Amino acid sequence: MTFTNKASLEMKDRLFNMVGEEKGKTVQLGTFHGLCWRWIIGYRIKKNLSKCILIDDNEQLKLVKEIVRPDNKDKLIDYKEVLESIQRFKDNLYDIQNLPTDFKDPSFGNFKTIYLSYQSKLKELNGLDFGDILLYMLKILEEDKEYGSYMRNRFHSILVDEFQDTNRSQYKLIRCLTKPPYNLFCVGDDDQLIYQWRGANIDNIRGLPKEFKELTTIKLEENYRSTPNILGTANRVICNNKNRFEKKLYASGYKGKICSKVMENRSSDLNYESSIGDVIHRQLDNDYDEAHHIVQDIVNAIKNGYSYSQIAILIRSSTIGSKIEEKLHLFSIPFRVVGGKKFFEYKDIQDLISYIKISHSPTHNLALSRSLQTPKRGCGTAYLEKLKQISYEDGTTLLESIPKAGKRPKAVEYYEMIKSFNEISSSVGLCGSAGESSETLTLPIFIRNLYEASGLKNIIDNSTENRESRQGRIESFIDLSNRFNNLDTFLDYLTLVSGIDSADDVDGRVSLMTIHSSKGLEFDIVFLAGLEEGILPTFNSINDGGDKLEEERRITYVGITRAKKKLVLSCCRERFVHGKVVRNAPSRFYIESLPPIVSLTDTNIKKPKKQKKHRNFNKLEKSLTTENSLQGKIIKHKSFGTGVVIKEDESDLLTVAFKNGVVKKIEKNEIQN
Repeated sequence: MTFTNKASLEMKDRLFNMVGEEKGKTVQLGTFHGLCWRWIIGYRIKKNLSKCILIDDNEQLKLVKEIVRPDNKDKLIDYKEVLESIQRFKDNLYDIQNLPTDFKDPSFGNFKTIYLSYQSKLKELNGLDFGDILLYMLKILEEDKEYGSYMRNRFHSILVDEFQDTNRSQYKLIRCLTKPPYNLFCVGDDDQLIYQWRGANIDNIRGLPKEFKELTTIKLEENYRSTPNILGTANRVICNNKNRFEKKLYASGYKGKICSKVMENRSSDLNYESSIGDVIHRQLDNDYDEAHHIVQDIVNAIKNGYSYSQIAILIRSSTIGSKIEEKLHLFSIPFRVVGGKKFFEYKDIQDLISYIKISHSPTHNLALSRSLQTPKRGCGTAYLEKLKQISYEDGTTLLESIPKAGKRPKAVEYYEMIKSFNEISSSVGLCGSAGESSETLTLPIFIRNLYEASGLKNIIDNSTENRESRQGRIESFIDLSNRFNNLDTFLDYLTLVSGIDSADDVDGRVSLMTIHSSKGLEFDIVFLAGLEEGILPTFNSINDGGDKLEEERRITYVGITRAKKKLVLSCCRERFVHGKVVRNAPSRFYIESLPPIVSLTDTNIKKPKKQKKHRNFNKLEKSLTTENSLQGKIIKHKSFGTGVVIKEDESDLLTVAFKNGVVKKIEKNEIQN
């Protein structure tokens, strides 16, 4: 079990290479949602139940809008935030019935009412959303004792990848599928747990040794990716977290010169001779300088034989990436911003998918609502409401209600077209049946015929804006269908495909992405930008402290460990954020990542004399100090150790972020010389 299609496909390839395709196919391998959906389909077939409809992200959002909009006339509500709250609610296995009747979320009113209405609409559609897939599987395992016992005895071993990212529902599913003596094998790294905001429960991995006392823990500290110096930088940062399994990464079989360098407003040549090093720390005047140095380094790297696809620029938030984008454009460096619009989110693709869904499942009312209105057929909201009324009174689907809704030639034409394609889809082998015609009418041909008959092709062909790009996307989509034998598997793939999987399309371009988007990826050269207090870590995490601050440190650790050969960490004295110039101190993580003042030659570390360390430390202090202010200066305190000054008050009070995670106010006279 894993989290992304990309990871499961890679595992599948490795498995087939190791044991052969025939044996490999006996292994159940996939994402949590993909495996559960496969089991649900098998269970419902076995029990002679109708197939559920899988509701995708866009359809879920449409349902939320239908529920919230009537009460949202006087204030703005983020519908995506509502949907995310519903999904987090399911992931955490909360019981909606035990909530107080007056329970309200300050962002969008009565959550209980919204949630129950949303679930009611899903039930009307005989549909499941992502969260429901796991909940429904858990319900089957718990209520059908015979089937639950069958599933627990079905697997010799259960392997869970990226265990630190599991939420409560996933953890409970794992518990329901295992039995004593436990056949569970988990791979995870608590230092890379950075998705708590998305439902990942840190107690799952921390409590694993206590709940499964027979479990043997094997530390995988040997790293095959990064240089010793990059790993040393990562270790220096993450060791400051208190709540973690103790471990320390070391490089495997690395040979060559390593060195680290602290630089200030100076360009580096990415030849990375020993005088420069494979890790660079750079403090700059402002974000313009930061962007300039990053781009200049990229230019030098390309001259030295690296390719654009081997380079990534990582940031905590997309809000600080604009200056870097401007410079990349200015220097004509090809790049892509990960986290932008994904292939399946384009309107043309979504429109075509809606036609495929309604042609395959005439009861799919959400797909009908979208496809009936594209191209425009004069069938707006009032007409759809009329169809719903007829459907309710006659007990029919919306599609079957069209002929009864009065003279609408274009609507009737739509009805006849969908009915004809529905008959084709169920008779030419697209749903798994065999037939003579299945040899001639393949899935791509079926989709292309539907694309033309629907009028979507005519819209795109006659468009004046981005016509070639839109046509190209449709052709790519039709080509994708070649990989599937029937509509069921193709539609399931379209719904279950993970958004993060798109991040592996890096050919020929520099990647500019958030650290969260980079997880699971690796690059020869990584620029980790914006290492300032208030950005990484965020102000919210600084104020909350505790595990939120530790999660920010884990985010930094993940960013550092994406680098294989070269790493550049940068911070600025001034940065333009949200329309104004802000001055923040260097991030405590930047300070923690700084190299010890030692001489590094080849792979041997020579311990320096104490006076040399003291002299170099004073030099480093001066390089980090902002003009006429202690803000940004590294200081030492008798009780709390080394820290960085975040704020300086006129009353001689200093707010200091110490390496141990403590943020305190001290007087200037408490600073040790």
